[in-house]
Amino acid sequence: MPVTTSLPWEALAALPETYLTAQGALDALGVARGERLLIRGGTSSVGMAAASIAAALGAETAATTRRRHKAAALVADHVLVDEGGPLTIEAWPEGPDHVLDLVGTSTVLDSLRLVRRGGTVCVAGSLSGWLIPAFEPIAMIPTGTRLTAFHSDTVRGAAGAAVLQRVVDQVEARVLHPHVDRVFSLDDVAEAHRYLEDDQATGKVVLVP
Repeated sequence: MPVTTSLPWEALAALPETYLTAQGALDALGVARGERLLIRGGTSSVGMAAASIAAALGAETAATTRRRHKAAALVADHVLVDEGGPLTIEAWPEGPDHVLDLVGTSTVLDSLRLVRRGGTVCVAGSLSGWLIPAFEPIAMIPTGTRLTAFHSDTVRGAAGAAVLQRVVDQVEARVLHPHVDRVFSLDDVAEAHRYLEDDQATGKVVLVP
């Protein structure tokens, strides 16, 4: 995907998959100014990118984390610790307009319950696996509620380059900010893997020569 940019490598490296997925998922949801967006899996790099894009759009955001110690890293209007049961958003008793579900199969049914009637749930992550056991669409999708998905394979070639260039331009204009947690030398790749596997990262880990 060719892009024109003056961004340093560390910033540019944090954008493609993360922001392409976030932007594509928000486009699939149709998030607009003044609407309410819940991001499940908010401390993932895609979740953080989605919160940044949604804020720039003028949407009101809520974001979840399953790890209380990471809650401070969330940049959202409402921060929620998801302890595994049915989620409640006290500020939105009627529910969000949209849910971006990056946790996936273990939370999507609760997301369908939570979103307002006529709202949309987009599954764009699989942090909890790939399959919903005994999924029954007619019984489990509330009437009027929409369930969709986004996969980054759908933004390839010229279409993907156009989306990425839009993201790069917004980062250069300081509308969006890449979420780089740490930068490691390529010689320290083993340490970088340990850092990731110990679940210490909040945002992207970048390797440089």
